[in-house]
Amino acid sequence: MTNKNNKRTESVLQVSELEKGIVKLTIMGGNETGEPCKLVDLDIKNSSLFLEEGLKLIHKGERKLIIDMAYVDFVDSEGVWSVFELARKAKEKEVKIVLVNVTENVKRVFDMTKLSTKVKISGTEIEAINFLTKEL
Repeated sequence: MTNKNNKRTESVLQVSELEKGIVKLTIMGGNETGEPCKLVDLDIKNSSLFLEEGLKLIHKGERKLIIDMAYVDFVDSEGVWSVFELARKAKEKEVKIVLVNVTENVKRVFDMTKLSTKVKISGTEIEAINFLTKEL
């Protein structure tokens, strides 16, 4: 079901393997046919799905994760918590995480909550890959 802003109430998570052992988790909305929409909220309705998928990747043994937030237009306290919790668990397991394509709306919330001081944020996927391949 789509709300008035053409946003799905549930997110669709896409996992893809990139070069050099890096895995990308993309958060996006989906329409009725499963195609990605432009906007999605990372909120109380779907933040647990995001966290669950991220934790699966960590428990599977992935060491380098890129979280692509290009489609995320809004994040509430549950969304902030899910990103923080994923980053905390990743740090415990010595997994590197980088957020990319963070929109201005979301970046503002991350800055206000100081999450941006706890999680690496890169402007582009290339910057994130460079950071992750230099780290470890």
